[in-house]
Amino acid sequence: MDFQRPISYQDFLSSNGGLLNDNGPWMVRRSYVDDINCGSINPWFCTDVPSCLSCWVFPSATQTSYSVSFHTKVAFDLSQYGGATTLEYEWSYTPWFGRTSNAAGKVDVTTSVGDNFYTDEIDEGDVLLLLRNQTGWNYTPFKRSGSMKLPTNDAQTIGYIPLAINITFSRQSNQYIDFYVKGAALRIITQTASTILSGGISPSSTALTTISSSSQSNKITVGALVGSILGTVVLVTLIILGFLFFWMRKVKRDTSKATVTGAAPIPLQNQVTPTTPFTSYSGGGAPLIDRGNPNRSTMFSQQASSSGASSHVSSSQIVYPNSPPTFILDTRGSVQPQV
Repeated sequence: MDFQRPISYQDFLSSNGGLLNDNGPWMVRRSYVDDINCGSINPWFCTDVPSCLSCWVFPSATQTSYSVSFHTKVAFDLSQYGGATTLEYEWSYTPWFGRTSNAAGKVDVTTSVGDNFYTDEIDEGDVLLLLRNQTGWNYTPFKRSGSMKLPTNDAQTIGYIPLAINITFSRQSNQYIDFYVKGAALRIITQTASTILSGGISPSSTALTTISSSSQSNKITVGALVGSILGTVVLVTLIILGFLFFWMRKVKRDTSKATVTGAAPIPLQNQVTPTTPFTSYSGGGAPLIDRGNPNRSTMFSQQASSSGASSHVSSSQIVYPNSPPTFILDTRGSVQPQV
């Protein structure tokens, strides 16, 4: 079997599932080119996929039987699998075959994944009901799994898996015959240490995958631990800085209060000295007595009388430096003046 166009596994997974001339991965081989028409279509039963493969034969066809084969070749970079040349896979597809007659027959569809071949029997459907009434697509996908030793290039760096979907059917006069294939997919379930190339996790996970998962888990645990430690350090630092800030603010406020309170000290009593001697007391009663010499009041009175000075001094004539002096000792009424 001649497979002419390899396609990388990544491109195969992201393809539209159509024929090569419709930018798909599949090519077609027909037993009689003039009678069989093939293409990529997207009718109502293919709206959940990008496109379906299809072939049909008109009633005026000249042959009594026909064969159709859809095929492709998928290429793999073996370095992504540690140089392994045997890969495990899952293969699935959904075929449909029908005629315009109400035939209730069956037909076999044979598929191959490399050297592994599978045969699936399907019921014949009614083309008119499928296309006109949009009913009759009642098939479920066929799924196969296995392993295959890949043929490689000379350097054993690239491996290949050929894929094929084959059907052979008879033709009766005045019958349209249609054959459809939906969702043909190959997925590699062999896993590597660096990446998972398949579309899902399978029970055949290798030890390398377990090691990789464990490593990822350890990275997450260490990261969480480092993050919690850094968060704690930052929190403690903020608390300390906040305490220092409020403490320094309080100290500054107390210092300001002390400065304002002591700015104008109160003068001491013994620092107040009248600039003019107090020579007479006009308020009546006993004169004020000096603490140092109780007899000074009489002496002041006698000196004032002998000198002929006025015995009355107004309060406006007494000059004080700041405020009227405060005399501590006032013994009027308790000390009798000397005559």
